[in-house]
Amino acid sequence: SQVMSACISAVMTTLVVTPFDVVKTRLQAQDARIVQMKHSTTMIKICTYNTNYDTVRKIVRHEGLRGLWRGLGPSLSMSIPSAGLYLTLYEYIRDLLAAESTPWVLSSPVAAMTAGSTARLLTASALLPLEVARTNLQAHPSSEIAEGGRNTLAILNGLWKTRGLSSWWTGMSATLWRDVPFSAIYWSSYASIANRLKEEEFFTPNGQDPTAPSFTTFFIAGFSSGIIAATATHPMDVLKTKIQTDGKAIYGGGLLRVFRHVWQQEGFSGLWTGYSARVAKVAPACGIMYGVYEYLKPILQRN
Repeated sequence: SQVMSACISAVMTTLVVTPFDVVKTRLQAQDARIVQMKHSTTMIKICTYNTNYDTVRKIVRHEGLRGLWRGLGPSLSMSIPSAGLYLTLYEYIRDLLAAESTPWVLSSPVAAMTAGSTARLLTASALLPLEVARTNLQAHPSSEIAEGGRNTLAILNGLWKTRGLSSWWTGMSATLWRDVPFSAIYWSSYASIANRLKEEEFFTPNGQDPTAPSFTTFFIAGFSSGIIAATATHPMDVLKTKIQTDGKAIYGGGLLRVFRHVWQQEGFSGLWTGYSARVAKVAPACGIMYGVYEYLKPILQRN
């Protein structure tokens, strides 16, 4: 029941939020530079994509509406096993640490934080090749061939031939520095917010179990926690995207080198490129993912 509800919620979430992910990746992957205009002291930012609206407009104009769902294949192939493994590991570890393990009673924030970060560490490490393939697909227009192919297998095969098998784990340190803290912050916030909503009786029975919080409770807790965690980890998301697309070619590789390059060329604002698009993706994704997951799980367990 845990795996089934996780997979269903993962598919629903991926279909809804992929356009936001594409916009965020295009904004972050471009090598924007700050240059000085001729015969002036004015500094301007040169880049292909400027705002969320500008990015959407250019993608639709040159690639059609389907361009907003670029990389949907690897997104689905990653999100389904990722959600099943991640949420199952999370609940298993959380229940080991929590004092109470009643299905709808959330654990303490400390237990949730520890379980979430541990589960994400294992899941992100195992599925990083799919993340690399998805990032490369989303970073390039449909007319371009991203890293030797237009699909997940072709990209991974191209990376293997040109850079070796280790290239499948490109940006692993940046990914873990983003995902592990994200999960720790997310789950501790999620447990605190959901428990507070439960204490205030801010829920209605879901029709299956009159004592269980409703989908609304889980959605609000997930949505709010997603904003908090995405904000705290966004600079690392920018660095991860740049490393996994053209990191070695442009920046010489390495997390610190990429950070130095972004800071020198774009300043502090460069670390927040694509922030609104990422929050627009992460917040509803977390709300839908965990709302559907928590709502369906007891139903599937009974059936």
